[in-house]
Amino acid sequence: MKKFFLISILLTSFLIGNLLFAGGRFLLLTAYGKDYYKDSQTNLFWTGECEADKTWQQALIYCEELDYAGFTDWRLPNMNELANLINPNKYKPATDLPHTPSKWFWSSSSYAGPASYAWIVDFYNGNVDDDGKDVDGFVRCVR
Repeated sequence: MKKFFLISILLTSFLIGNLLFAGGRFLLLTAYGKDYYKDSQTNLFWTGECEADKTWQQALIYCEELDYAGFTDWRLPNMNELANLINPNKYKPATDLPHTPSKWFWSSSSYAGPASYAWIVDFYNGNVDDDGKDVDGFVRCVR
């Protein structure tokens, strides 16, 4: 009986939108065969996939042009939004957001110093730093 009840709950959850919690803070959503996450702390939505090997300019364009899970209003997160994903109690990756590689990610925020630099967040160790906009990094879009 317990097994039947559990299967019923899981099936009902799947049928009403495939809503599952991922690590407590992030709610897994699926649309058009694509997973994305709602952050319960900020109400932002994050793509379920990351892209690699993008310069800062390429990252901006990639997110602006992204059609993902039925949405077209994705953008590159600013430094504060991206840094808010850091969990200081975690390492490799230093975040609870599922499917985040232990790599550094671009933010849309330009560095206050040289105009050729932008802020990055390193999910290997949770550091916030800057790097040259012509260097390849990882991208995760937000809406």
